[in-house]
Amino acid sequence: ESWKADAKSKSITLKLKKGIKFHDGTDFNAAAVKWNLDRYIVAKRTELPAIASIETIDNYTLRITFVEWDNTAIVGMGYFAGPQISPTAWQKAGATDKERDDWAKNNPVGTGPFQFVSRQRDVKQVYKKFDGYWQKGKPYLDGIEWNFIADPITLQGAFKTKEVDIIWSIPPLAAKDLKAAGAEITELKTG
Repeated sequence: ESWKADAKSKSITLKLKKGIKFHDGTDFNAAAVKWNLDRYIVAKRTELPAIASIETIDNYTLRITFVEWDNTAIVGMGYFAGPQISPTAWQKAGATDKERDDWAKNNPVGTGPFQFVSRQRDVKQVYKKFDGYWQKGKPYLDGIEWNFIADPITLQGAFKTKEVDIIWSIPPLAAKDLKAAGAEITELKTG
């Protein structure tokens, strides 16, 4: 919902939107976010400044205090520590933390508009519309199928024949060829 950064106390206070559920029906709340951040710390991830403490203030508010202040911490919170998984689904996924972690790598149970259905490594991933998504009327699509085509010539052919709607990260010469064939090419710039 919102956040407040306080450089003096080296903390960020997060206010979570109410009414959001994970795909398995678990509430997305401060306890779930704290659990996810605790797992992030246990994994010794280093993309964020070191976290000194995580305090749940109420069901939808938590404060994260860092060892040292870094004004980019909020970016890291969204990008590196932001992907949240259902603590309930993780707990049910195996007898050991390693079994649960291995399961979670291939079976995401998040809060997004699309719910994981299946994955064939290096072939495709399939997602269906999450009917419990918090933004009513969304998503507009019934699902998404993400196909992996390693061969660049096959990928270009699939795009030209409209077997796939979007292709990602193609070499400049391939983009030039597709554009000459009438394809709409959008260049994403970062930095």
